[in-house]
Amino acid sequence: MKNEKLAVVTGASSGIGKELAKLCAKDGYHLIIAADEPAIQQAAAALGSHGVTVEA
Repeated sequence: MKNEKLAVVTGASSGIGKELAKLCAKDGYHLIIAADEPAIQQAAAALGSHGVTVEA
């Protein structure tokens, strides 16, 4: 991932964290997302639809 953008977003399964992760994905950032909820897996799948790599 040389010269590629990467963002780490916590609380990405809902609320502000989810919206921030979505904005990053739309802007081409690969993501590392975290939350203490099982919904993080669904969020990762949805964010991956923007053509970026997402690790939950």
